[in-house]
Amino acid sequence: MRKLLSAGLLALVSTPLMAAGTGEGRILATGAVSSIDGSAGGGVVPMAILGGYGTKEQHGGTVFGSRVETQDFKLRAFGAAWTWKNRIELSVARQELDVSAFPPLAFQEVRTNNYGLKVRLAGDILYTTMPQISLGAVYRESINPDLAALGGASVPQALGAESNYGADIYVAATKVFLGGPFGRNWLVNGVVRSTEANQGGLLGHGGDKRNGRSIVGEASLGMFINKHWLAGGEYRQHPENLTALNQDDWHSLFVAWFPNKRWSVTGAWVDLGEISSVAVPFDNDSRSQTGAYLSLSGAF
Repeated sequence: MRKLLSAGLLALVSTPLMAAGTGEGRILATGAVSSIDGSAGGGVVPMAILGGYGTKEQHGGTVFGSRVETQDFKLRAFGAAWTWKNRIELSVARQELDVSAFPPLAFQEVRTNNYGLKVRLAGDILYTTMPQISLGAVYRESINPDLAALGGASVPQALGAESNYGADIYVAATKVFLGGPFGRNWLVNGVVRSTEANQGGLLGHGGDKRNGRSIVGEASLGMFINKHWLAGGEYRQHPENLTALNQDDWHSLFVAWFPNKRWSVTGAWVDLGEISSVAVPFDNDSRSQTGAYLSLSGAF
């Protein structure tokens, strides 16, 4: 599976670089940054925006690497996306959650692959009165081996998850309002998601407490300080599927820097709630997980 993911990343990166129609016709920052799922958006919330700067006559692509560090956990994410004529976005990402702070668990990390598809249905973030609206889907699979220490179950299943894999479907609406409050341009984004994912899919799908789809909401709000800097916040809701895990909603405050159309850097403070409950039943001392987020994205 690792070889397959590497091949997919290589294909997604090399295709836009070789395509004759590759371009950067869109305005700076309208390619957004890469979310930890791989799709264009903010750090933890996708947007209706498609990755890269290609217009309807061009192709575009992105690669990214992100890292989150909280009191007890480290999350690494990396991946790539390719956009066709500003209409369809394909993405792939790997997430690696370091849980070595809990030796009784007898494993070092939880790994998840993400495969995404996003289609722009209508509108434009700048040039139409209505917001840009996109339909997206992301398929996730936990690739952790079954562990004897967990009775032969995978990590998600040991915590009560119904399955190691599953898919989310979401609708996103994104709009940039020019000349808003304080004389700044503002980005507003809303997402409605159908999901069974536990902690964004890091801990499988479904559970012993609830096994079925939930409709959750997500939102992003950002203010352009100037054309190179965007500051704002994100909110991501989660369903309550697991008895052993209290799934708090995620929040972040971020600053994104777009020095040019090739690169962007995002720094954030994140609050992921009581993810340390993942140690149940090995450790019942749960505490809120807050910390720093840093991401580097390249656009082609």
